[in-house]
Amino acid sequence: MNRLRVGFSIADQSLRRSKSIGILNVSLGLLGELVKQPEIGEVVVFGNSSLAPIPNATLQTHDSVATRRWARLWWDQFGVYRAAKSSGCDWLFLPKGFASFVGKPPVKMAAYVHDAMHDFYRSHYGGGFSPFENFYFPRAFEAVLRHATVIFTNSEFTAQEARRMANKLGTEPPRIVVAGIGFDPVKLREPKQDLITMLVSKWPHKMTGRAVEWLARWQSKTQYGGQVQLVGDLPPGVALPPLSNWRLISRLGGEDFETILQRSRAVVYFSEYEGFGMPPIEAALRQAAPVYSRIPAMMETAGGLGFPFDNDSSESFDAALNGALACQAARIKQWAEILSKRHAWPAVARRVAVALAQPPR
Repeated sequence: MNRLRVGFSIADQSLRRSKSIGILNVSLGLLGELVKQPEIGEVVVFGNSSLAPIPNATLQTHDSVATRRWARLWWDQFGVYRAAKSSGCDWLFLPKGFASFVGKPPVKMAAYVHDAMHDFYRSHYGGGFSPFENFYFPRAFEAVLRHATVIFTNSEFTAQEARRMANKLGTEPPRIVVAGIGFDPVKLREPKQDLITMLVSKWPHKMTGRAVEWLARWQSKTQYGGQVQLVGDLPPGVALPPLSNWRLISRLGGEDFETILQRSRAVVYFSEYEGFGMPPIEAALRQAAPVYSRIPAMMETAGGLGFPFDNDSSESFDAALNGALACQAARIKQWAEILSKRHAWPAVARRVAVALAQPPR
């Protein structure tokens, strides 16, 4: 068997500057298991010095890509292709799912597509991103659909989105493989408290205004006396209600966030659109009851476990949260076991390695 030489580009991702820590964690989680696959001879990581060393991988450091915007743009459009070619790679793997739109890849290219968020915002919010981002991201996404040898996705929903976008472009999509997302094993170390945690965001699709309103209304109805912690940032025009048991935490380190999740009885997550939707899984693995929007991606990835609710029904939300707080610990533990087996990094990396080893169609 000819073992593959794979270039894996994370030069533009860093703990200090990445807009999405979730995407960075997915990139690193996949990379950590991909290097162990028998089909892979060597992984050349195009990285930066802010990231921890990757065992069993060859690191090329490109620090300016992570710190300077124009260096990152040059890297996206020209640099990463040159690095893959000069390194003698069989494959270039782009874990953020965007590619150069000014040239074609010099080697076989694989991209991990997380969602079609830019298209959702364009159709629902008139863009939602900056003018530059509205120009840049659609073209970089289209380049993946046109030039990738294989696309990996986090869910079947995202695979359908990629096919839909290819059809919209009038092009035949490349081979699409649902690889999934894995989660590291969780070591429980915090006792449960009478605590509800709700994740909030300035992004409109996270529906934070409605989330705050509905949760405050629910508390008024039930006279809930525990603690409510909101983690994230409130959008303009949304204020914390004058309730003594509510607290907003804008920024949390990884360990602090882990502690909050483990202490929570329920984790609430509103969203209009996700490619995967990690918070319900993260909550269940920490044996907190997940309360989440009933949208296609999260219903798929959570398998309907937990307490989904309808985004247009406060009564549905009330019922979901009441169910979560009444849920027995043994039931949530069972969900955690099911989801940890369903979403495991070794299985994700195995799907990726097998697909990379297959001849192009």
